[in-house]
Amino acid sequence: MVILASGCLLAGLIGFLVGVNRSGVTIRSCSAYAAPAQASATCGDGWAYAIPVESVKWRDASGAWHDAGRPDCLPLGPQAVNRITFATVDVNVNGVGWRPVVWVSC
Repeated sequence: MVILASGCLLAGLIGFLVGVNRSGVTIRSCSAYAAPAQASATCGDGWAYAIPVESVKWRDASGAWHDAGRPDCLPLGPQAVNRITFATVDVNVNGVGWRPVVWVSC
């Protein structure tokens, strides 16, 4: 019985990991700069990421999700933010690519 439960758990984990890898979502943790109307992050990968400050889903330090509003970890600034965690998706349309930020974790 234990072996069967372990096998099911392992199969579920593998399925989850395969699904995550196909989603196109990448979680990044980088330094950022916050200003009243915008924020941006650079991760050393050659990209600059525009972080929406009012219209992004975000998770606060206690784990609660917010559908919009300024994330707590993005001060009004202008000021540097040591490190911020966020997720991007890879988009490519007719040879033009970009990586919009889809959520922020504080």
